[in-house]
Amino acid sequence: MKKELCVCQLIEILRLSQPLVSRNLNLMHRAGLIEARREGKLVFYSLKKGLPEEYLKILRVIEESLQGKIDIKSDLKNLKRCEEFINSVGRCDVKLFRAFMRGKKKAATVAVNLK
Repeated sequence: MKKELCVCQLIEILRLSQPLVSRNLNLMHRAGLIEARREGKLVFYSLKKGLPEEYLKILRVIEESLQGKIDIKSDLKNLKRCEEFINSVGRCDVKLFRAFMRGKKKAATVAVNLK
């Protein structure tokens, strides 16, 4: 991750279940790969700063091997939509974000009008 994302954002971007995403984030956090920052009820995750060079090399190899895969292209498209939502609303609103990511017109209109 190059930016911080909360669990609800990752669920929508990756189209995976909350327990699966949370379990994997917990494993990565315990392994020292990611950092967690709490903001109210939300927890935001980002790649840990100052990772050893060996870890960064492994992450680059994984990133290179996944380039061009259809699932990854879809995830990157969803990440871009997530960034657009956050830029237009300025905060993480779980319900509104979920509706926005699922293409509901009313949510998209509300998100734009909140800006």
